[in-house]
Amino acid sequence: MSAAFTLTFQNDMGRLRAAYGTLVFSGNYTGTGGDTLDLTNKGILASKPPVYGEIEGQAGFKYEWSPGTTLANGKVKVRINDAGGANAPMAEHSAAALVAGVTGDTISARFVFAKE
Repeated sequence: MSAAFTLTFQNDMGRLRAAYGTLVFSGNYTGTGGDTLDLTNKGILASKPPVYGEIEGQAGFKYEWSPGTTLANGKVKVRINDAGGANAPMAEHSAAALVAGVTGDTISARFVFAKE
């Protein structure tokens, strides 16, 4: 796994709970669909996957959250500029070593969980 989440704060919002933290990427990107992000054993007070996730970096890369069916199998897709031209969308990172801009990026994440 090349993405790791560190919890920094949780907020009880009545019927929801928000978990805030940071993401760090390392190693190789798995390719199509994104890298698995395991949120179990991170101190998050939830047992079901988040209903919403938002990931933002400071280096200009785009990160997309796709929830899984458990806390352990959500995905983070990394999009980079592949120099496809002015009208080309950002391509997904290839299945290879992550670019230095991603591994060195300061990435914040927020996940929202429905309370049980």
